[in-house]
Amino acid sequence: MKIKDLCQAERPRERLLASGADALSSAELLAILLRTGSGGRNAIELSHELLGASGGSLVKLSWQTAQSLTAINGIGQEKAAALLACFELARRWLLEVNSFNGKGIYDPSEAYHAIVPRMKGLDHEECWAMFLNRLKRVLSLEMITKGIDGMVPIDAAKIAKRALELNADSVILFHNHPSGDPTPSNADLNSTETLRDALVHLGKKLLDHIIVSDDRYFSFSEGK
Repeated sequence: MKIKDLCQAERPRERLLASGADALSSAELLAILLRTGSGGRNAIELSHELLGASGGSLVKLSWQTAQSLTAINGIGQEKAAALLACFELARRWLLEVNSFNGKGIYDPSEAYHAIVPRMKGLDHEECWAMFLNRLKRVLSLEMITKGIDGMVPIDAAKIAKRALELNADSVILFHNHPSGDPTPSNADLNSTETLRDALVHLGKKLLDHIIVSDDRYFSFSEGK
């Protein structure tokens, strides 16, 4: 059945305008973006298939590439572009909400919420560094390395050099565990000490190393 054949009260766009976006399911919201179905499926049915291909997770769907989206039957370039634009807007909205511009970072929870929009749902490891001045205000947040083969190298020399360039007083290190378990490994412990020593040699401090998973984190400064 085509969406236009549904009664008006059941059509996603009309329901959204009448009752608000929060009244719709994720599949119905996606159907509004897709606009049309394909291969005898209406947009809602296609949306259910799209979600199913990502295990029902919007987070996993949000990190799909144009190539992986268009590999799904019924998703062409126009639909893929609409989805990619939607999720990028969502990420930018979340980054703006959690903006640290002009603000200080005073505890691990604040640091975690500043970085998680960039790391949530990733299927690979990344290493980021946050550089702060003596008032703990953020000078820069930068990706240092991207992982391959299930691990990410933590380049202590690169981070220390960047801290000097920015005249930073301290650094917070981040990396993620896509497995969802933020417990540090022996390699994480060793990398933390290596970076700490490199920064101390330059008169800088490593405030924390935070291992990020989607819904929780491990903070070396808190020990949990």
